[in-house]
Amino acid sequence: MNHTDITALHRNIYNLIEEKHFRDAYLQLYYLIQQSASGELFDRLNAQETNYRFLLHYTMSGVQDPQQDQILANMSREMLSIADKAYREWCQAFSPRWYYAQLRYRKMDAHVSPDLESIEKILSDAKDELSLLSESKNDFATAPRKLELQKRIAAAEADYFSAILFSSPWHSAEKQSYIKTFAEMTLPGKAMAVSALLLALQELFDEHKLSFLMELCQNQEPQVSMRALTALLLLLLQHDARLKHCPSLQAQLSLLLDGPALRSRLPMIYAQLLREKFNEQITKKLQDELLPEMNKLSESLQDKFERSDKITFDKSDIDDIISDGAMSSAMQQLSDLQTQGEDVYMSTFSQLKFYPFFKDIHHWFVPFYAENPALTELFGKDDLKDLGVLKVVTGSAFLCDSDKYSFCLNLTQVPEQYRASMVSNMGADSEQFRELMDMEQNGNQQLKQESISNLYIHDLYRFYKLFPSHADFYNVFNTSLDFFSVKPLENIFTDSSAMQMLAAMYLKKYQYASAAYLYDRLIDMYPDNFEYQRSYAYCQEKMKHFNKAAQAYRNADLMRADQAWVLKRWAYCCKQVDDYAQALELYRRLLSLDGENRDYLMSVGSCLMHMKDYDAAINTYYKYEFFHGESMQTWRPISWCLLMQGKYEQAAVAFRKIMEADPDKDDYLCYGHFCVAQKKFKEAVEAYAKSFRVSTMSKDDFYKRFDKDLQELTIFGLDKMQLAILSDSLKYKIEEND
Repeated sequence: MNHTDITALHRNIYNLIEEKHFRDAYLQLYYLIQQSASGELFDRLNAQETNYRFLLHYTMSGVQDPQQDQILANMSREMLSIADKAYREWCQAFSPRWYYAQLRYRKMDAHVSPDLESIEKILSDAKDELSLLSESKNDFATAPRKLELQKRIAAAEADYFSAILFSSPWHSAEKQSYIKTFAEMTLPGKAMAVSALLLALQELFDEHKLSFLMELCQNQEPQVSMRALTALLLLLLQHDARLKHCPSLQAQLSLLLDGPALRSRLPMIYAQLLREKFNEQITKKLQDELLPEMNKLSESLQDKFERSDKITFDKSDIDDIISDGAMSSAMQQLSDLQTQGEDVYMSTFSQLKFYPFFKDIHHWFVPFYAENPALTELFGKDDLKDLGVLKVVTGSAFLCDSDKYSFCLNLTQVPEQYRASMVSNMGADSEQFRELMDMEQNGNQQLKQESISNLYIHDLYRFYKLFPSHADFYNVFNTSLDFFSVKPLENIFTDSSAMQMLAAMYLKKYQYASAAYLYDRLIDMYPDNFEYQRSYAYCQEKMKHFNKAAQAYRNADLMRADQAWVLKRWAYCCKQVDDYAQALELYRRLLSLDGENRDYLMSVGSCLMHMKDYDAAINTYYKYEFFHGESMQTWRPISWCLLMQGKYEQAAVAFRKIMEADPDKDDYLCYGHFCVAQKKFKEAVEAYAKSFRVSTMSKDDFYKRFDKDLQELTIFGLDKMQLAILSDSLKYKIEEND
């Protein structure tokens, strides 16, 4: 078996246990255990199956056991535990994935995995010594020792990260040991440990690890609690079904979610995750719209630099360059995206993750802090130490931790004369940054927490997309992220204010099915809300559910009549289902609101034409020409209406105008139909051939299009044989010209 097969088997066992098909689950479990040949697991499974057979025997004999439900619940828990252990043992022996390759390496080399007691002692001793050294006034003398101690702390915290990540499911005593060591960690180490719990739990469920993570959601440090809350949200989506087998976890989660402050943060984190999931839309907008304007700025700066004696630029220099409207608008849009929490730097910094620093998995999750030994050594160099980089980067409100490290590491590759400009222009003096810092200094904890979770989500996104072995990890951003379907969270995300925010976010990100689901629920709660009804209708329209959309637009119109946007969308949906009578009524209502609108008048004519009321349609198009002048826009439908009425002489006049102007493939095609109606088959074939020549279609596609149109020519009295002859004649004509 390969990894895909064993994973599918493991998942199938889960499903069988969930559906209470225990006999089939036992058979599948025996097969799974055989793959790893674990005698201990065979014994545990045999004991469970024996107990189950006894339960079946007593039940069939009419004996009612009041503890039956509890027995089955315990049995399910044990079977799931056996399945997890068998799966892990097989993967550890045979899986090529990064996680299990690392497990095998750690198993072979005991020095790679120091025990918790050693980690705790290293941390405690180093912190004590650092505390003593901090009292010394001779920084020059103590700096080397301080750096050495910081290295020890960083290494010990990396070991703690790995210990969590690669540990087997914990027992209660093990959990307490991890908690005890956690207390000795620095803030960056504690924050980093949250990610280790996330990755470990994504790999395999562990009741005690998840319990520890829930406890961290109430940590006093926002850097820890907000990361933990984000991780918990993602894990509940993955392990929702598993929770019902863990009563103690359910109780702990229920108590945790009872806190109003925490409950209010979850919808905000949900919205941030949605923004990140659809980050490619932002990247595309940047590449297609904003970056071309930014490149103009870069070129202007370069040009000015080459023509100037200045080594650096001040703000006034840049203001002169960005004063034109297009560039100013682009920069304003970029600024707006930043303040909305969008991840605008992913495309930029994705190119800067090749440094050796990012080969270590824990470095993708370590918060940016000035005492990090990698930075202390880097910026202690003479050519970098006076730039104030660490102060500027630490203060950046828009760069996530991973990108901050990328920026610093990349600075070493930049020519020395450009470094000061890069640092000074990072944007630490931007208006948004100052506002953010002022609000934080004024005690706006909500904003601070929102920033922490948002930037952490940026870090997660980079890991799942850019880590060298990212394909070996469970990428949360490839899942639906429909958290409102998670049972323990149902009450939180079905609150009207949360649903309204999330529905708007889904709509903004073009996720119409999820948005429609939420708007439908909001309409049940507030049936007279115009905005919900209108948004629901739009979602249905974008999903091409035109009948549902038309009905929803009708409901919106009943709530607030004569809203032009609603009438236009409703009319469009009616046309998509060939309800031209209703569409005509709507366009006439629109004309009553805006009698000079050209599009409405043309749409009225189009509806009349589809309803075969050709006289009324022609009159409408003549009215259009009276007010707005003749053009191809009216000649085309007029010529078709006259043709359908059999008024060939008048139609010929209209077709002549079209042919003398700038005909396209459809014009030649319609003219060919006009020739067919007059039995001028040779001219018709010539027109059809021209239609092909001016088109960009392949022969096969054009023939399919033509044959589809051909079936409608029976209105001119052609039989099947004549249609076939016409089709073959055209094909010979086209091939002769090749």
